[in-house]
Amino acid sequence: MLPPAIRDDVLLLVSELVTNAVRHAGAGPERPVQVQLLHGPSCVFVAVTDEGPGFTLRPNPSTGSESGGWGLFLIDQIADRWGVDYTTCGSRVWFKIDCERMTGGLPAPPQQPPSRSAASA
Repeated sequence: MLPPAIRDDVLLLVSELVTNAVRHAGAGPERPVQVQLLHGPSCVFVAVTDEGPGFTLRPNPSTGSESGGWGLFLIDQIADRWGVDYTTCGSRVWFKIDCERMTGGLPAPPQQPPSRSAASA
């Protein structure tokens, strides 16, 4: 299970990438979007692929007053690594979040402390 802070970051970034695919690449019933999520002991990898024509990479919004255009900026700020791959059918935007970053390289602590029996007390 992911630590809550990492889970929240992954959910936010997936939402941003899928929104971008729908808004800018025309994803929908006739043009599906594919979401790939891989979770291992050291990281979470997510890729969102769409059939859109691609885009000009601009991770920073042009002004601070815009209500939209923050998706790639957030990915750039939150993800440990990210990139764009262009395919013959569209583009794939991916990001990777290291699980150890929240625990200083140590395994994530258990979600609930181990129970102690009365006999071992």
